[in-house]
Amino acid sequence: MYTSIFCYLTAFAIVATAQSSAPDFDGPYSPWAATLVILASWGWMRLKFRAIARSVASSPSVAAYWRPRFQGLTQRFQVWLLAPFALLLFTTPYLSSFSAGPANESDLLSTLAGLAPYLAFQLLLWWEAYGLKKLLLGEDASRLAFLATNAKMEFSMIGPWMIVALLGDALRLAFPSLYEAIESNSLAAFVYPLVFLLVAAIFLPVAVTKLWGAKPIPEGAERERLKAVSEKMGLKVREIMLWTLMGGRAMTAGIIGLVPRFRYLLVTPALLEALDEDEVAGVVAHEAGHVKHRHLWFYIIFFTGLFASAISLLYDAVSLAAIWGQMAHPET
Repeated sequence: MYTSIFCYLTAFAIVATAQSSAPDFDGPYSPWAATLVILASWGWMRLKFRAIARSVASSPSVAAYWRPRFQGLTQRFQVWLLAPFALLLFTTPYLSSFSAGPANESDLLSTLAGLAPYLAFQLLLWWEAYGLKKLLLGEDASRLAFLATNAKMEFSMIGPWMIVALLGDALRLAFPSLYEAIESNSLAAFVYPLVFLLVAAIFLPVAVTKLWGAKPIPEGAERERLKAVSEKMGLKVREIMLWTLMGGRAMTAGIIGLVPRFRYLLVTPALLEALDEDEVAGVVAHEAGHVKHRHLWFYIIFFTGLFASAISLLYDAVSLAAIWGQMAHPET
């Protein structure tokens, strides 16, 4: 999850920097350059996953090696795909094609337009990863269902930023002078979305649990056992949810929500089936530790700093590239 948050934050930073610093492209828009970047990235992923799949199919020891590493492999691809995404935004006229349309007048549409290539890369990644996952872990769902499941899991993480962008549009329409005052003040422009982001992060778990297909654990011995352990650990949650991640076969648990009223403890069916009472208590204690030591708030602060640092570094890199370009071609 945290790898995905890092990737989306970096992607948002790339979009913000490219929208303000990418070179302008004159003339009519041609989609071929952007299409070439996407096809080259897709071809690279296709070759990599198929090569691993051939090795897995031919050797049980290779399959045993990759089985626990599949998730890490897809996470590395998520990080690597930031490179062609940045290449597409900074070296092709993709963003310029939206400069005169509705996206230019909407924070939400401009953010979605800028982020769309990275979301497309993600879909291509899951499309190619499906075959390998089926070999390693036995995937019952169809390829399209696998894509839909991953999209619901991953794309829900951009919800807070989309809400902030939507609120920005509402502010622009309702109070244009206030919106312009905020945009003209660098500190205000940085702080106000963070305030809305924090508010969205508090309430978003309600929607996220529904998108992830999580449902309250039915009344019974299992639920009473988890409630008793949670109360013993001092863990206050709104609900204990059964999380059908990967069709319920994943063995994991998690906790989302910054405040007790909108905090949920998520447990997968496979975890409950595999662990005894003491082991489940240990898992709940681990999740309670995240709350007790305020790790969720720490992650908010950490990723906010990471986002600000990424934008700063990208702006510096673009400025240096512009200076280098002027020195290399002084006549232009």
